[in-house]
Amino acid sequence: VASQNFMAAFTAMIFNNRGLLDMAWHTTDPAEIDAKYGFDVLAFEKAVTEDSRMFPMFAGPFSTAFTHIFAGGYSAGYHGYAWADNLAVDAYNYMTERDPYDNERLMKFRDEFIRAGGTRPAAVSYRAFRGQDPDPYALPRSQGLIPPKVS
Repeated sequence: VASQNFMAAFTAMIFNNRGLLDMAWHTTDPAEIDAKYGFDVLAFEKAVTEDSRMFPMFAGPFSTAFTHIFAGGYSAGYHGYAWADNLAVDAYNYMTERDPYDNERLMKFRDEFIRAGGTRPAAVSYRAFRGQDPDPYALPRSQGLIPPKVS
């Protein structure tokens, strides 16, 4: 139990670093990358991640691991992974604050997510299920990175 949040801050920084890099690839004009870095992926990555990198880069660029973006598939943005984790924690907190088997909330989840499916934006479904917007601090709070919520 004492080690459940071991390296949580490190993991959060890695997500932040990779999210910034991902957004830089999506928001920087390729002509600008060519003019400034000559399409040198490692040079671009070093420049973009300089302020959020915690250790020297020894193994080459991480950008080549963004296969979901560069090899086809989808490009939702790396920050989407952290946000999905935050939503999961927030929904779990809501589901368990009374009783994990609270039939009313279980049915609300079924009706607002499962039955609604993709018929409306996910944020609308989440609000209908939760009764409010998600707590943006649910994940860092669960990782011990910020103090617990005081009721």
